[in-house]
This record gives sequence, structure tokens and C-alpha cells, in this order.
Amino acid sequence: MNLVIGLIRHMWKVDAVVFNVKEEPEEDCVRELERRMKKSIWANSDGATWIVNEHGDQTVMWPGTSTAFWWKTRQFDSNKFEFQKEGHLMEV
Repeated sequence: MNLVIGLIRHMWKVDAVVFNVKEEPEEDCVRELERRMKKSIWANSDGATWIVNEHGDQTVMWPGTSTAFWWKTRQFDSNKFEFQKEGHLMEV
């Protein structure tokens, strides 16, 4: 929740209407999640479950505790996002 609140506050501060996660932080996060999910029972389901898509990727489960999720999302870092004001990319 802190991440979302920080994101909204930053958007108000810079008068942004749209945000996107930058490519590098997104890829880092996906790699970490994939690495951690390989150890789960869902990784070996052979697509026999609704949480694995047609490409064999599990995209809906967090591979940890709710406390770990909170810890991971407790702070907002504006450097991981791009912001747009009225359809124009902003450098903030």
C-alpha cells in the first residue's frame, strides 16, 4: 500500500496523468519472481492449473509470504517509473 500511496502522491506532485514502470526495474522484478517461482509446486504443474498461462509462465502468485510482499513494496522509488503529463513523457 505504501508503494501505491507514494506513486499517487508523486503523480500529484509532478502533475502527471500516466505512469509506466521503466523497462530495467520491470525486467529485474520478473527475473527475480521467475527464479523464486522455480522452487514452487506451481512451476511443475505442466499447465494443468489456471495460474499458468499458455506459455508456461505463472503470473498471478507471489512466491513468498504476505509480510515479504509488504516489505518488498513498502517504499516508492520514483526512479523506477516514467511519468506523463497530458500524453507527454516527463523527466522527473
